[in-house]
Amino acid sequence: MGEEKESVYGEREQKKLVAILIADDKNFEDIIKIIEPGRFDNPVLQLISKLYIKLYKTYSCKPDEEELAKEINKAIKKDKRLPEEEILSVLGDILDMVENPESLNYLREEFIEFAKAQKLKAMIMNGAERFKKKSPDELIEGMVKELEEAKSIGKKDSAGELQITNLGDVEAADVEWLWGNRIPLGKLSLIVGDPGGGKSFFTLFMASQITGGGAWPDLLEEEVKIGKVILLTAEDGLADTVRPRVDAMEGDPAKIIIIEGTKETGKLRTFNLAKDVTRLENLIKENPGIRVVIIDPISAYIGAGGKAKASSHIDMPMSGEFWPLLRIWPRSIKWRLLASCT
Repeated sequence: MGEEKESVYGEREQKKLVAILIADDKNFEDIIKIIEPGRFDNPVLQLISKLYIKLYKTYSCKPDEEELAKEINKAIKKDKRLPEEEILSVLGDILDMVENPESLNYLREEFIEFAKAQKLKAMIMNGAERFKKKSPDELIEGMVKELEEAKSIGKKDSAGELQITNLGDVEAADVEWLWGNRIPLGKLSLIVGDPGGGKSFFTLFMASQITGGGAWPDLLEEEVKIGKVILLTAEDGLADTVRPRVDAMEGDPAKIIIIEGTKETGKLRTFNLAKDVTRLENLIKENPGIRVVIIDPISAYIGAGGKAKASSHIDMPMSGEFWPLLRIWPRSIKWRLLASCT
């Protein structure tokens, strides 16, 4: 007797779909609109995909494998009934696939076909129970509705859709502070005031305390944790203003990384929040120890050609080009975004 052939959507193929979910950056948001964790046959695949999508919805950005592994370990510790060895084995198989992305081509129709097949499979599996509990008319009406739902899987809504999160799925956490009870880690802080009020000076004071190991004025007994700083400054000269101020405040200039612009096709252009936020995220990943990112002023880095399209008044940061920043700071929870508005 020949070897039994695995079905089109057997466990290996379903593992591959989860691997694509993790590995594919370009189509990730489209994938999670199609895939529902409950459609996987293996409860472990259901758990892994559910936790991965939960991370995305919690932080509004695509999590990496390390974040997923931490979330799975937390789930195992929380519920001792979970099959730890099986979970880690399945996760290992999936991550092995992720390591070979050339074999993980995203085919949208494949995901849609899988989702539809699993939806129909569930209908058939639950059919007998439905006959016991519902009248024929109720059964037909329910099945027609579910068939319509299956038919609509993967259809794009041109009007868009709301992304929602159930608060019960959000795990409560304590606030971590860069400056105790004033400036938190992993959040956005805006330094707002009239021109000439000292906003830029204040941001360099903070950069100096962080890089030089100083102390905050109201917490003199506590030494600031030393770290690195990323600085975007559009109004002050590096040689005649920024460096002398940092030296005077006993900061460490070697720990301050200046973003001068973005080089494209051999030319340097102004850093742009709408276009370059992923480059900023990569810079943070490449430089462990980043404690704060300073953007001064934020209006200089919004809009084409470095010219702000939005109003530079207090409501300026709410423009559409500002929001890409919201997608990256939760993933680097130990650093801080400090923006100066003029």
